[in-house]
Amino acid sequence: MGEKISDSYRARIDRYVAEYETLSFRNNFNEKFIEIITKIDNDNNTKIDAIDTYGSCNVCRQSYLNRHLHERENCELYENLFSNTMKPITLEETIDIDLWNWKAVEKTSVYFPIWNTQKEWGESLSLIEQLKDPVQIICKPERYWTLFIDKYQQDQLELMKLPKLLSQIAIIDYLPVMDEVKELKKIFDKYDQEEERGIFSKIQNNDQRTTTGHYYLFDYTITTNQYIIYETLKAATYQSYVELIKVLLNPNYYFLEQLKQLFHQCLGRLQLSEVQPSEYRSKMYLIQAVIFKLENQLEKSLQSAHDALLCHPYDAVIDGLVIYMDHSNFHSTLRQTLINDIKKRSLDLVDITPPITMMNLTFLNRTEYLRMLKKYERAILKRLAENDPIQAAYSYMDLSMTVTGSGTLLMNNLIMTCLYFFKFMNQTKCTLAELYAYRSIIFDISIEIFLLTRHYLSLYFQMYAYKLLYTLIMCSTNLFTKRLISSGSLKPTIVSQPILNDFHETILDELLKSILQLSKVTPFTHVPSTALSYDMVYMGCAGNEFLSKYLKSLAAENSMYQYYFFEGIWKGWVSAEDFDYERYCCMYLLLRDYQWTTYDVADLLRWPMIPKTHDGWYLSTKHELQLDQSGYAEVIGVTLNNDTGDIEFMFTEAKKTEHKRFDATDVMDVLTNGITYACFTLDPPNAQYHSHPFNEMRYLPKRLVKVPNYLLTLLHTDYLLKMISTGVEICSLTPFEMRSSAENLMQRLPAHIREELQSIAMKHKGPLIDSIHRFWIQLESDIEYEQVFHKNFFGRKNENIVHCYLSDKVKMCVKKHRMKYDEHGNLIDDPSDDENDQSAEAEFARIFTKYYDEIGQYFPELLRLKELLKLSVLSRIIQARYESQCNFIAQIENDTTLRDLLTEIKRKIGGYPTGLENIGNFKEPCF
Repeated sequence: MGEKISDSYRARIDRYVAEYETLSFRNNFNEKFIEIITKIDNDNNTKIDAIDTYGSCNVCRQSYLNRHLHERENCELYENLFSNTMKPITLEETIDIDLWNWKAVEKTSVYFPIWNTQKEWGESLSLIEQLKDPVQIICKPERYWTLFIDKYQQDQLELMKLPKLLSQIAIIDYLPVMDEVKELKKIFDKYDQEEERGIFSKIQNNDQRTTTGHYYLFDYTITTNQYIIYETLKAATYQSYVELIKVLLNPNYYFLEQLKQLFHQCLGRLQLSEVQPSEYRSKMYLIQAVIFKLENQLEKSLQSAHDALLCHPYDAVIDGLVIYMDHSNFHSTLRQTLINDIKKRSLDLVDITPPITMMNLTFLNRTEYLRMLKKYERAILKRLAENDPIQAAYSYMDLSMTVTGSGTLLMNNLIMTCLYFFKFMNQTKCTLAELYAYRSIIFDISIEIFLLTRHYLSLYFQMYAYKLLYTLIMCSTNLFTKRLISSGSLKPTIVSQPILNDFHETILDELLKSILQLSKVTPFTHVPSTALSYDMVYMGCAGNEFLSKYLKSLAAENSMYQYYFFEGIWKGWVSAEDFDYERYCCMYLLLRDYQWTTYDVADLLRWPMIPKTHDGWYLSTKHELQLDQSGYAEVIGVTLNNDTGDIEFMFTEAKKTEHKRFDATDVMDVLTNGITYACFTLDPPNAQYHSHPFNEMRYLPKRLVKVPNYLLTLLHTDYLLKMISTGVEICSLTPFEMRSSAENLMQRLPAHIREELQSIAMKHKGPLIDSIHRFWIQLESDIEYEQVFHKNFFGRKNENIVHCYLSDKVKMCVKKHRMKYDEHGNLIDDPSDDENDQSAEAEFARIFTKYYDEIGQYFPELLRLKELLKLSVLSRIIQARYESQCNFIAQIENDTTLRDLLTEIKRKIGGYPTGLENIGNFKEPCF
C-alpha cells in the first residue's frame, strides 16, 4: 500500500510537538477576540430593522406580533357600541339570521295603524338598532363580552333579558315591552360613562375572571372559539402541505394551547421520530416549528423545520417550507439571532461534540458507495470514537482517500478529523506540546476546508462548515490559552509569540464575514449541527433542493438572491434550470444595481473597428480593421529637430496585402494624452461573488479613458485571448449567448494552428481544480531603439536633429501565472508557480507566443496592439526629449556664472583708454 494521508499529518504533528519546545507565548487571546467581535459590531451590514417577536394576549390567549393591532381588531366592535358615529345598519345584517331564526315584521293591514300611531313601537325600532353591536358581541364566537363582565353581577338580571328577547323562535309579531328594552339601553349607557380609563384597560382588570374557562352568558359557549380553532387545525393536517402551512401561518390561528393540544394528540404515545408515514411526520415537525416560533424560540423552530425537510424532502414539503421561511420577518429574525450570538462573544456558535449516532434517513437509493461509507463509519464509531479519538481522527482522514471526487465528503471527513483532535485535547493526559500541535493542525486543516468549501461547495455546506471552523479555532485556542495560564508557561516578553497572530485573526475575520454574508441568503443560520459523513450525503441533497427553490422564489427582484441561484447552477448543486436564462437575469439585475443596462455592455463589445456579423458573432473569415484609408502598417521611428521643434514620424504605409493597424487619429491620441505605457486586466468585480458573470476593467494610466480606441484595443485583445484559452465564444449582443469557439471563431485560423491551439480544458489531463491561471499579452522584451544624428549635405553631423529607429525585432508574447485565493477571497499570484512547467496552461502560452504574428494575420487587433505599444515608446522618447530641453533651459536661466562674467567684463572695459580723452564731452560706453 502507498502512503496514507494520515501519515503526512502524523509527521506534521510531530514537527509541531518538537517546535513547541523552542517557543514562548504571550496571552493576547481576549484582546484579539474583542477586536474581532468589535469589527463585526461596527459593520453596517449587521444592522437589521425588521424582526419578529411574538406576544400572548392575556384575555384570549392568542399570539400576536402587534399587541395594539390585536387589541384594536378584537375590541373594535365593542368600542363602536358607544360611538356617536355608528353607521346605520339593520339588525338583520348584524346577526346571523339562521342562528337566531330572525325574521322581519311584515307590515300587514292589521298592524299598519299600530305601526304608524304607537310612539313606543317607533322608539323600539331605534332602540333595537342601537343594540346591534351588543347582539353581535354576544353571538360571535370571540369573547368580546369579557370587556364588560365586571358589571355583569349587578346587572345580570336585566342583561340576560337581551338574549332571551332576541332568541325567540317565533316570528316577531308583537310589541316589545318597552320598559325592558329601555333598561337594557340604560345598562350599556352606564358602561360607556364609567369607561374613563379606556376600553383596553378593562382587559387587564377582567383577566383573572376570564382565564378560568367559565363562560358567564351562555352554557354552550364552552365549546365555541377554542374548539373551532382546534377543529380547523386538526382538519388542516389532512390537507396538502401547502394548505397546512397557510392555516398555521394565519394569525387567526395563533393559539398555542390548541396547537400543543393538537401536536400531543397526533403523537399519542409515539416519539416524533417514530411517526409514520414520513409526510405526516414532516407535518408534525412543522406544527412543532410553529409552536416554537410563537414561543420566540427561533433556533428550535428552525431545527424543527429542518427536521421536517429531512424526513420528507419532496416538492410539496419543500414548497411549504419555502413559504414558512419567507413568512413575515422569520429569516431576518434568525439572522439577528445569529448576530447576537456572535456579539455576545460566544466561542461556540455550534456544538462541536463528535456525533455518535446515525440519522434515520432513507430517501436515497442505497448504492454500494453509500453502503461502504456507512459500514466504514460504523466501524469507527464502534471501535475508536469513545476510547481512541486520535485514531478515529486519522481514520476519517484516510476515509477521504476513498471519496475522491466528492468535495462534500472530503470537507466533512476533515471536519470530523478536527472534532476528534479537539476531543483528545480535552483529555487530561494531553500535554502542552500536544495541545499546541493539535491546535496548530486544526488551524491548518481549517484553512484547507475553508478554501475548498468557499469555491466548490453549496451554500448549505458553506454555512455548516464556517460555523464549525470558527468554533473549532476559537475553542482550541481558548483551551490552549487556559492550559498555558494554569501551567505558568506564559512569558509576556517582546520576543514571545502571540497566541493569536495576525494570520489567525485574518482567517477568523473572513470566517465571520462569510457567515454574515451567507446569513443574508440562506435561512439555515443555525442548522445543521454536526453530522456523520453518511448522513451528510442525505442532508446535502435535501438542503440543496430546498435552497434552490428558496432562492428562486426570491430572485425575481433581488440581485443577491439571483446571483447565488445562478452560482448554484454554475457549480452544479442547482439542477434542471435554464442556464442561459438565469445567467441573463443575473446580469440584468447586477447591472441594474448600478443604473446600467445590458446595452451599455454591448456598446463595449460591439466595437466598430472589429467587424462582426449582424447578430454579434465574430466573422469566420479574415477581415480588416475599420480604420481610415490613410492607415499605416508599422511604426519605424521618429525624427526630432531641436532647432525648429519639428517632429517627423516614420511609418510604413499598409500595402494591399497588409492590414492597416493604426491611423493618424491613433498617433494624435497617444501623443496629446501622453500615453507612454499601458497596463490592462479584467478582474472579478466582487470578492464575495466568485462566479460573477462580468469582469471589471482595470487599467493604467487612467487617462486611457480619453483614448477610447487604445483602451478598446486592450480590452478586445485580452477578451480574445480569454475566449481562445477557454474554448468559448461570447456574442457581443444581449443576452450575450455562448458557444464553442471551435464552431466559428477558430475557423479563421489555419488547421495546423487550430490543432495546436486547443482550449486548455480539452488539453488538461486532470481535474481543473486548483488550476486557476491568468494570461496576459506583453512585449517579450523592452523595445530598443537607435539614435542617429542627422548629417547634412556635406556629411557634417547635426546633433540637434536626431533620428530614432525602433528595433525591427519587436515581439509579443503570452504569459501565464498560476493563481490562488488568499484568505480574503481575492485571487493572487501563487509564488510557487513554475514558468517552465509542462501544464496545459503553460503549453497554451508557449504555442500562442510562437504563432502570435501569424495569428495576428487573422485577428489583426493583435498586431494593432503591438503597433500601439510602439507608438507609446515614441511618445516616451518625445516626452523625454522635451523634458531634457526644459531642464536645459531652466539650468541656463538659473545659472549665475554667465551673468557674473558679463558684469566683470563691463567693469573692466569701463576703465580702458578709448582715445577720446581730448574730447570735452566724454561719454562712458554703455552696455
